[in-house]
Amino acid sequence: MIHYYIHYNNIQDTSAHGAVFRKMMNDINTRFKRHITISDRSALPVAEINQQTKLYLVCVASLKSGETGVAVCVCSRAFDIYDELPRRYDVM
Repeated sequence: MIHYYIHYNNIQDTSAHGAVFRKMMNDINTRFKRHITISDRSALPVAEINQQTKLYLVCVASLKSGETGVAVCVCSRAFDIYDELPRRYDVM
């Protein structure tokens, strides 16, 4: 999501995990007590990397309270989430 935010807001960074990315990561870790880290899987032998592509959707909902809800889901659950959200929250 940090990569998405940086790209969506057209923020320039020094590299994929540059100064902006690392600052945002540290802010999230501090503010929300998370443990986001940067991993480097490029050092793994090719045989150890899962070659199967998995498709996920980023679901974003605007709530009447002014908040924004974000969830990542597998494609097979997208319509379930779409149907269920209005029952549980005041979705705009």
